[in-house]
Amino acid sequence: MNQQIELRLPAGIRWTSREMILPEGLMREQWVEAGRYLRKAREAVVFWETNWLQYGRKNFGDEVVREAAEQLEIEFGELKAMESLNKLEVRDPALSPEHHFVLSKVKQKDVTGQRMWAELAVKHELSAAELQESIKKGVVTRIESMRAGHATRGLATFEGLRQQWEILQRQIAPGLAEWTEEEARTALELLAPIVEFAAEMRARFLA
Repeated sequence: MNQQIELRLPAGIRWTSREMILPEGLMREQWVEAGRYLRKAREAVVFWETNWLQYGRKNFGDEVVREAAEQLEIEFGELKAMESLNKLEVRDPALSPEHHFVLSKVKQKDVTGQRMWAELAVKHELSAAELQESIKKGVVTRIESMRAGHATRGLATFEGLRQQWEILQRQIAPGLAEWTEEEARTALELLAPIVEFAAEMRARFLA
């Protein structure tokens, strides 16, 4: 449970910001190991970023972190929203970053509770949305409409979208007050297709 996986690349592999350079003569096992690194690193990045944020705030202060984030074109508000992960003692490689965001909502001092829910999530293969609902109800809860084999005409996908939206709201809420006008406009532009689709559905079926 919670055992961390050390990520290593086979010797000789290099990369730039747009290219991974694999040397000639790699053994099949080395090539597979490189793929494993990429797969695990994809989810690990969110935790690396939170550790980077935590170190900066502890050693240099918020203002320096904000300046560095702007210089590196990293959204400070996004990093700050992930700060809760630094207070989460449970980091299980079997669970996604979304699962950990949900777990971070359990009382910070309740480490036993965090570990219990993490174990249940792994044991019962709960989605992040199901884990959130389970914690809310205090018992392992399935969201059947999201499970395979249900003829829902795509409604299961919308249920999943709604659950993901709830998680996203909780993630961005801490830094929302610090958004700039430009960030707000960008968010609204990204949300526009969803708003337009909802309006079309409302006009077609509920008019």
